[in-house]
Amino acid sequence: MIVYYMNLILTTILNSASRLLHRRKLEKSKCWEEKISFILCALAIATAVFVAGLRYGVGTDFFNYQDRFNHYLKYPNINIQRSNVGFGILIKFIQLFTDNPQWLFIATAIIIYTFIMLYIRENTKLYDIGFYLFICLYFYCSSLNIMRQWISIAIFLYALKYAYQKKLIKYIIAIVIAASFHITSLLMLPVYLLFRLKLNKRNVIILISILLALIIVFYTAGIPIAEWLNVPEKYMEYIRFNTTLDGGGRAYTVFILLTIIGIAINYKTYLKQNQYGEQHIKMLIISLIISALSANSMIFNRIQLYFVPVLIVCIPNLIQICQNKKTKVFFTALIIGLGALYFYRCLCNNGGEVLPYISIFDVK
Repeated sequence: MIVYYMNLILTTILNSASRLLHRRKLEKSKCWEEKISFILCALAIATAVFVAGLRYGVGTDFFNYQDRFNHYLKYPNINIQRSNVGFGILIKFIQLFTDNPQWLFIATAIIIYTFIMLYIRENTKLYDIGFYLFICLYFYCSSLNIMRQWISIAIFLYALKYAYQKKLIKYIIAIVIAASFHITSLLMLPVYLLFRLKLNKRNVIILISILLALIIVFYTAGIPIAEWLNVPEKYMEYIRFNTTLDGGGRAYTVFILLTIIGIAINYKTYLKQNQYGEQHIKMLIISLIISALSANSMIFNRIQLYFVPVLIVCIPNLIQICQNKKTKVFFTALIIGLGALYFYRCLCNNGGEVLPYISIFDVK
């Protein structure tokens, strides 16, 4: 566990120093402080990349990705009919320079954590706490396992700003690129319409009703439709409702519910101080429903990963709107402490088989 906690501590220190310098630059307009701030933030990303990129055999899918890389060495043609053509292109690009599969993990980590940081910085001023939560809520460790989907998730989260700003073409292009890595991101296309709805009681009820109706249809007719479409058996497990599956949805549901309550108490202040506050609330509502279903459903467990990361910007924003300095310090310490404990709990459960951590330097 020590590697992951060192990663957590070092990235947090670097991001915190970066944020403080960035704030000083805004107050005093010193260009050199902004440059150092950028370098520190880049070093934080590099630290996360270093841990993820230099691992060996860590994560349940590690060797599957390694085999896929080696497959393209033997069979260089990319099958454009495959849903993960973007991942194939990434592999072929890497192979222009090296035939070492380790570079696939490094490149993937760079893409994921750069887009995640851009998303965090776009949506909250406390981006050090945001990235801290990205690690503590186990999203970081999840990205060591389902790498293709996390590339899609990171691109989607970054592309949300296009949906917020009503830039439909840019949003569609980003989602298509994300889908070239993992087809599930195509389900995020209708999310654009979500942000066109005005946030009021009537629309919230309509939104929840539509989601519940779709879920009912999924559970009652999902398997017959999949069988009619001749969906391969390996994907049927995503559709079946499995009471033995623990997707971690219960914990996320609690976190989302508490965040919604916190925003509801400070509703006007949150909207006033956050440019995309209304959009965050809509994402939280969807996250709450999907995460509640994800504990016993593989497909909802995967879909929730597109929405639940909104926590990494909403929670810091709740801290930011605290007017009293002592209150802000208290909640910051509380989030840091609870985050570290939750991270420890997840590591003890070893989700995604991220333990023991082994680096390429440990392999003879």
